Amino acid sequence: MGAAPSHEAALGCSLNSTRLSGPSRRPFVEYCVQLERADLTWVVWRRYAEFAALQKALKPLVGEAASAFPPKLGGRHGRSPRIVLARISALELWLRRLLRTDLALRQLCLLEFVGIAGKEFCGGRVAAMELRRANRGTPPVRVEKLRAVAETGDLLLFKTRAAAPELQRVLTGSEWDHVGMVVHTDGTGHVCTARESHRVHVLHAVSDGCSLCEVERLLSCSSDYEEIALRQVHWAGRGSQCGVCLIAKWCSEVIGKPYDLTISKLILGQTNKSSLHCGSVEGSPDTAGFFCSELLAHAYQQIGVLSRERAAPGYWPKHFGRAASPPLALINGASISDEIPIEGPGPQAGT
Repeated sequence: MGAAPSHEAALGCSLNSTRLSGPSRRPFVEYCVQLERADLTWVVWRRYAEFAALQKALKPLVGEAASAFPPKLGGRHGRSPRIVLARISALELWLRRLLRTDLALRQLCLLEFVGIAGKEFCGGRVAAMELRRANRGTPPVRVEKLRAVAETGDLLLFKTRAAAPELQRVLTGSEWDHVGMVVHTDGTGHVCTARESHRVHVLHAVSDGCSLCEVERLLSCSSDYEEIALRQVHWAGRGSQCGVCLIAKWCSEVIGKPYDLTISKLILGQTNKSSLHCGSVEGSPDTAGFFCSELLAHAYQQIGVLSRERAAPGYWPKHFGRAASPPLALINGASISDEIPIEGPGPQAGT
């Protein structure tokens, strides 16, 4: 992401009340911090000392974005109505600036402060999102058996155990935070069908760029993922040499491209396709790099499976899940299966 997300993409916050807490001999003021993103709202209570600790932790990391912090006033001065009112305004402005700074939003201390990592949300929505998906209607498949059910071009969905992916899931209202494409390779390393497969890979966009990773190796640390699911993409080229050739050509064009996620790209992604030149990979300035769901959308648009009405950067992992509303706009007779749970080697990935 860029250094300063747009206001539309940022978390909103306001400080609208206070309360006295702590022992009667040494009470302190807590500030009510209300945060919101789209239809999701939650509240956390923080004292001035917690704001100050956050500022101290973030200043070396984000510089100017953490400056302009209201000074400390000791003793009863910090509890006087005049000081409290002034602090409400100053702390709110300071926190808003942080929440519009992408580098700050990547810091675990800020995620914990606003209740993302600590799950201090009201209304129970986050608790519901943390429940394992039930009644999928499809039995789980061991990763060792993936070759039998997954074809080159199928979709993998991931729910990752980490603060930043958790923030993404909350902000987008999704149970998934990462996606990748199944790619089979033969004994010579060339893209092939499942029938000819020697190894099963996932092609995805991560911090190191767009790359192939062997699925069993990726899932060997199954504790990294709460859940993993497969969705089979049924289209005219599925399991055929013609389809493999299309995907192999696309793979050769995108592998090695950098990871690229910016707020401006996400906002532009909601515009019409012509403004983003959603044509071939080569020669397009808008496909110099990809983030994970953009990469998958671009792939399916390139092979004629997904409509171009929404530009590729306009897709989040949530758009590829079963619960997406509206569902993926598939074209040319293509369809997609329900989510098939995948169990990693050793302990189950979702446990």
